[in-house]
Amino acid sequence: MFRIIYEDQNILAIDKPENILTIPGFKPDKKSVLSILKEKGFGNIFVVHRLDKAVSGILIFAKNKNFHRYLNYMFEKRLIEKCYFAIVHGQVRDKHGIINVPIRQYGSGRMGVDTKKGKESITRYKTLLVKEKWSALDVRPVTGRKHQIRVHLYHIGHPILGDRLYGDIGKSKAYPRLMLHSYRMKIPLQNGSYLNLKSSLPQIFRDMLRKS
Repeated sequence: MFRIIYEDQNILAIDKPENILTIPGFKPDKKSVLSILKEKGFGNIFVVHRLDKAVSGILIFAKNKNFHRYLNYMFEKRLIEKCYFAIVHGQVRDKHGIINVPIRQYGSGRMGVDTKKGKESITRYKTLLVKEKWSALDVRPVTGRKHQIRVHLYHIGHPILGDRLYGDIGKSKAYPRLMLHSYRMKIPLQNGSYLNLKSSLPQIFRDMLRKS
């Protein structure tokens, strides 16, 4: 069972491990976060957003139709702040950056930059730490395209460590997982307050930072 970060009558937030789908994929018999939660008695919960199979961290579900519509509206209007921690190849010299290049899905299912046919995609980042071979970033996607963070960081020459889809396969094999984690989410509530959700960095991230 997943660690529950927060739960009330409207929302369920869990700490998703890496290497599990948010919802059932092409093989419906394969376990997903949604199927496991339903097996554990969470009933008719509603998917609001997704995390890639390889990404860990905060994942939220609505517990009723009204709040599902509300959260969908918040995501659509880009009012929910999503913060990711990424460790990428190379030395990122800019302290702050905005990647504003459109992306789209190609026939292979892989996402990629396409300035003519792609959809608007915007990612902001802040450089937290620069080492000889890697950099740690705070990444905040403004839009929410599939694989957006991974594609954008690859586009600027700094693919995420362990990314076998968008990075160098040989180099990626040196890491047991994709080094991308959703660590904070700030959600505006209907009463004017905010729900601040947090997820601690997995041990492998903390080990890398400690050894730096």
